Amino acid sequence: MNTADMTQKLWKAAADLRGKVDFGAYPRIILAMLVLKRLPDHLDILTVPQELRWDRLLAAASPRDALDEAVTALAASNPDIIDSSFRNLVRDSRVSDLEAGQLIAILNEILPAGENEPHEATAQIYEQVLDRFADESRSGEGGTPRSMVQLMVRLADPQTGNSVYDPCTRNGDLPIGADAYVAERTGLHGTLRLFAQAMREPAGTVARLNLMLHGISNASVLVGNAITDPRYISAAGDLERFDRVLSNPPLGMRVETEGVKIPQHTRYGLSRVADLMFVQHALASLAPDGVGVVVVPNGVLFRGGAEGRIRQGMLEDGRIAAVIALGRNLFPGTSVPFSVLVLRGEGAARASERDVLLINAEAEVHTMRARNILAPRHAEKIAKVFHQRSEVPNFSRLVPYEEIASKDFTLNSASYIEHGPQARTTANVNALLAGGVPIGEVEAQTDQFAVLGINPTEFLQPGRPGYLEFPEYLHENVAGAIAAMAAPSTTAFVAAVGVWFEDFRQELDTVDDRPLAVVREHFAEEFRDALAASTVQDDEKLVGLFLDWWVTNQDDLDRLRKPAGSRGAFPPNARATTVDRVRRDLAARAKRLMAQEQEQLADICQVWADRYKASLADLEDRRVEVSRRLTQRLHDLGYS
Repeated sequence: MNTADMTQKLWKAAADLRGKVDFGAYPRIILAMLVLKRLPDHLDILTVPQELRWDRLLAAASPRDALDEAVTALAASNPDIIDSSFRNLVRDSRVSDLEAGQLIAILNEILPAGENEPHEATAQIYEQVLDRFADESRSGEGGTPRSMVQLMVRLADPQTGNSVYDPCTRNGDLPIGADAYVAERTGLHGTLRLFAQAMREPAGTVARLNLMLHGISNASVLVGNAITDPRYISAAGDLERFDRVLSNPPLGMRVETEGVKIPQHTRYGLSRVADLMFVQHALASLAPDGVGVVVVPNGVLFRGGAEGRIRQGMLEDGRIAAVIALGRNLFPGTSVPFSVLVLRGEGAARASERDVLLINAEAEVHTMRARNILAPRHAEKIAKVFHQRSEVPNFSRLVPYEEIASKDFTLNSASYIEHGPQARTTANVNALLAGGVPIGEVEAQTDQFAVLGINPTEFLQPGRPGYLEFPEYLHENVAGAIAAMAAPSTTAFVAAVGVWFEDFRQELDTVDDRPLAVVREHFAEEFRDALAASTVQDDEKLVGLFLDWWVTNQDDLDRLRKPAGSRGAFPPNARATTVDRVRRDLAARAKRLMAQEQEQLADICQVWADRYKASLADLEDRRVEVSRRLTQRLHDLGYS
């Protein structure tokens, strides 16, 4: 059973529980139970009294009372890790005997004891529970979406031995993401020095236990408001400095200005709204050559007053390396548009130009119900452009400091990056008058049609010189006609993806000793090269298809490459089922990609049909004919 299936099973079993407890209690109950289930993995961190044994929960006459006793004992025995609110967690949540027993039984089923079951599965289940409950509750308290964590960590690019700090942690997700990023590239966890500060103690407990579930035992999580009560203070009384700062601060929090006592927090000014105060805290916490990545609401990029002065000071000192506009609906519970600031340490700022790389990535999202999702292909494109500091038309631009200063230091991307070309080009006047599709418009779309093996001149009929006629059958069912013409190419592409997968499956067994990121890059290149021969899809789309598939299935793919019988490897039956599932997922994604291409071509054809099917000359002829008939009818009725 893969972790997604495990989470689904737990999700269904806890359906009643979700309706009875608030958002804060539900994930904490699941977290406490996951910790209890995996206590043998954490004996070096936790004090474990007799009441915490899992077999006692399984045999208890009252599962609720046994669970309450176990969680209370866990909190009481580990006060440096777990806050006192956990002591009453079960009894205050109104969990019944039946519900507690169901949860215990489900966890016992999906996480059986045994050396072959990786502890990573427990951590992955908790991540997915947090994600799903945040979506369902529409709460903003669930932390940073995993796709955003992955983007932020890629932008920060932490290296082995770095110190990484999150001043506004909710559940430890950003430090965990940083550790995973380095582990994927080196094969080693625990090579970073991780630090975090939570606003309140329950969040601090969740972060410590979540880090522990991920096998991270060297992290420090303290509690307090990072602006008014920063906890990481040097012996000299200054803020500690870190190589990387990753932060998703609470939105629009108010600041009691008299409580801001650290001078570095007001270096560029003081604001009663905390958004840019958290940015100043991140800057003050950076080592001289450090990198900070902070999520901010878009308003701080252009508002005047105190925020405008703070922004101006940071830009004058060259502390802002990049601004990445991500748009709306990326976070549960709010439609506020957000951006990401990439910050420089003081030393890096002095050694750099004050130019700012602006990236408008608002279109680089996948819309899903009421949420926008930053897919792996989108994060790849954004990170690549950032690290190369490259300029891409309608997407990114390196803006000189002088230009920013001339626009009152606004960092709104729309002030510097032109929107992409309009989907509908200007209509051809002669074609509107006399009819027909201009050959020039058709030739401009030749490459896009070629992706699906379609030559538009084969279905558009010859017309007067320089024009083609739009056939009636195509006008009546554009989408169906395009799908029929694209079917051979779509079938061939999906078949080529299947052939590649068979080669991939055989080779995956031979790369178990390499870091996961190296393996991913290796297979991404192979996928691109293998599919390039069977399609004219551009490299970016092919690599994007692979990345979305790989990252979605990464946990399973990582287990599939492990030798049979080794720790973390799938049992034979589960292995075969998983191989089939990831194969079908890749094929489905390949079909969706080709379907999206078909939709784009259908839209192009529909524009031609709507615009040029009836010319003004045709309409005039019809008007004359209707007028003639009306005149004749009036004459027949005796009207002169």
